[in-house]
Amino acid sequence: MERFLTQLGSIIKHARIEEGLTQAKLAEKAGISTRYLSDIENKNEIPSLKVFISLILALRLPLDPILYPGTEATDELLRLFSQCDDKQLAVITAMTETMIDINF
Repeated sequence: MERFLTQLGSIIKHARIEEGLTQAKLAEKAGISTRYLSDIENKNEIPSLKVFISLILALRLPLDPILYPGTEATDELLRLFSQCDDKQLAVITAMTETMIDINF
């Protein structure tokens, strides 16, 4: 839980920059003040659940990597999977299931 809270500001800031949003624009989309967003990004504030959800929705972030952060290897796999189309993901899933079934 501590890791989540200390990294949340960085996650939001990184996602905001990736989306090409200013603090003012993201704050407007989330219905909060720019100052409050700045405090969240700089780890001075922990957002309420309502604000957290507003930010996640405004940034279109998936929850799993935020709530269940993995290792660098896991993060790299998620990055690679996000670039795959449905057919590629189906092949990867089938291969992985087969490897697990045969205890590879």
